[in-house]
Formats: sequence, C-alpha cells, structure tokens
Amino acid sequence: AKLSGKEQLISMAVIGDLGQTHYSNTTIQQILHHPDIDFLVHVGDISYADCDPQRWDSWGDLVNDLSASIPYMTGVGNHDVEDRCGASFQAYNNRLPMPFADSGS
Repeated sequence: AKLSGKEQLISMAVIGDLGQTHYSNTTIQQILHHPDIDFLVHVGDISYADCDPQRWDSWGDLVNDLSASIPYMTGVGNHDVEDRCGASFQAYNNRLPMPFADSGS
C-alpha cells in the first residue's frame, strides 16, 4: 500500500483457473515479482485436483511462496466442489480456511 496525500492506494491481483501447469508457475512468478501487490484473490477452480488429495498437496507446494508472501484469499469454483467423490468442499475447507466465520458473514 502506498500513501497518496490522505488516501491509501491498494493494489491487488485477481486470478482464477490457476491449475498446475507451466502457465500456472508463470502466473505465480509474475505476481511474486510485482512488488506493489498488497493482496491476492483467487476466484476459484483452484487446483483442479478432481478428488485427488495428492494434487491438492502439489498445488499447495506450487503456491507456497506466493501465499507466504502476501495475503491470499480464495473463493471456490465448480472444480473445487468435488461432489463426485462424496467430499463436497472437504479438501478445499481443510486446506484453505477463510475468515468468514470470524466476520459474521
């Protein structure tokens, strides 16, 4: 955040459909090398794990440096639901707890 007179300017990054590809890593590196980004919102279709816990874990490894560097908020997408394996949002909720309960929303 930068101060401009009495105003505070905030810069954010928004990503979605990140997955786990070469392009995913390129996106992460671009955000990491942009010093003015104050926080990131990942708007869903996060890992494309498709009910595979190891894919969730490898996605966590992929974004570790990024999520350790700036505040990282997520929202779920249709690929994060994982209904077909009987685990609706379980992997997402276990790995990415968001502060909605604390906010009263």
